[in-house]
Amino acid sequence: MTTYYYWGGATGANDGTSEADAWTGITTAVAGITTGDTLYLKTPIDGSRDDFGDILVDINLPGSYDEWTVIEGYKDTPGDGVDYPFMMARCGIRLQSGRRLMLKYIDADNTSTTRALFQGPASLVYRCKCVVDHPSSTAIIGIDGTCVVECYVEADSSNGGPALNANRGVVINNYIVQNASSGEGIRLATAFRAGFAFGNTIVCTDPSSTGHGIIIEDDNMGNSSAAIMNTIYNFGDGIAFEDGSDPLVNAIFLTYGNLIYNCGTGINNLQGVWTSNSGIACIDDAFGNITSSNYTNINTTHATPVTKQLTASPFVDTTDYQINDATGGGAIIKGLLGIPDNKGITLDEADRISFPTHGAIFPNPNLVFETSDEGFLSLGTGDVGDTVTVSGRSFQKVDDDPIVWRRV
Repeated sequence: MTTYYYWGGATGANDGTSEADAWTGITTAVAGITTGDTLYLKTPIDGSRDDFGDILVDINLPGSYDEWTVIEGYKDTPGDGVDYPFMMARCGIRLQSGRRLMLKYIDADNTSTTRALFQGPASLVYRCKCVVDHPSSTAIIGIDGTCVVECYVEADSSNGGPALNANRGVVINNYIVQNASSGEGIRLATAFRAGFAFGNTIVCTDPSSTGHGIIIEDDNMGNSSAAIMNTIYNFGDGIAFEDGSDPLVNAIFLTYGNLIYNCGTGINNLQGVWTSNSGIACIDDAFGNITSSNYTNINTTHATPVTKQLTASPFVDTTDYQINDATGGGAIIKGLLGIPDNKGITLDEADRISFPTHGAIFPNPNLVFETSDEGFLSLGTGDVGDTVTVSGRSFQKVDDDPIVWRRV
C-alpha cells in the first residue's frame, strides 16, 4: 500500500513518490500503481484543466480483492478535492482487470470525444463529474457491481444511448443530464443480477425527448431491480422496462416513491407482456403533466399500481429541481420512506451541502464553491443573497459556511 502522485507541473525526479517528484504523465502514473495503492492527481496551479488529448488509460489490479485502490483528485492538499476536484479534459480511465477501484473528486470535460470518465467492474465512482457531447458517448460505464454515488454526468447521446450506464450496478444520488432527444438518463442492464437506482435527479433538456429517464433491461435472464425516489423530468418515458423481444423470466421490478413529471408516459412496460413467474410493483410514485398515461402495459395481473397524482408543478424551479410545498405539487411526494422533508440524505459535515430536492444533493451544475481565503473562483465577497456577474454569468450567494454561489 503505497501513496503516489501525478502532477503535470512537477519538476523533480518524476518517480511519483511525492508532489515535488510526481509523475508528469498520466499514463505512466496510472500504470505505476497496483492493488491497494493511492494515486493523487493534482490540478494545475492556475486551476485550468489538464488536457490529455483524447486518450483512454488502462489500469490492471492483480492479486487480492480485499483492498481498495484509490485514484483521487485534489488542488492544493490531498483531501481538498471535495471542493476542488482534479480538472482534466479528454481522458478516460478503464479498469481492464481486477476490481475495487475507487475514483473520487475528478472533473472531466470529455466533450468532442467518446471517452467515459470511467468504465469497469466492481468499483466506486464518487463525487466525480463528466461531460461528454459525442453522439455515441456515455459519461460513466459501470458493470458488475460498480457503484456511482453523488456524481454529475451530462451527455448528448443522440444514438439513443444513456448518460450513465450501470450494468448490474448501483446508482445513488447522482445528477444526470441528457441533452439528446433520443438519449436515456440511466440504463440498468441487469441480466443475472440486480440493479438499483435511488435518489437520482434525471433531466432531459430537449423538450421533444423520446428517450427514457431510467431503462431497466433484463435480457431474458432474470433479476430483481428497483428504482426508488428518483426525480425524472422531460423524457419520453419516465421509467421503462425491457425493450428486448424475449419474454421476461424470473424478473421482479419495483418502483417506489419516484417523482415523474413532464414526460410522455410515466412508467412503461415496453415489451407489453410478462410471464407468470415475473412481476412488477409500482408503489407511491407521483406523476404530473404526463402526456399519455401514468402506466402503460402494467396491470393488476402483477400488482395494482399505487399512484400519487400531481395537480401542480412540484418544483421551486427547474434549475435545481427543488421540491416545493405546494398543495397538489411537491407536498404530495414529501415524507416518503420516513424522511419528513424529503431532502434526500441530509449531512452535517461542513464540507458538504444539501438542498431541498427530491433527488440528487451533490454535485449540482448550478452550484459553485469557493473558500473565503483563496477566492478560487474569484466571485468576490458579500452577504447571502448578493449577486455578482462573472464572464457574463450571474451568481447569487446562498451560503456562508461553506461559501456557495448559485448560478442564476
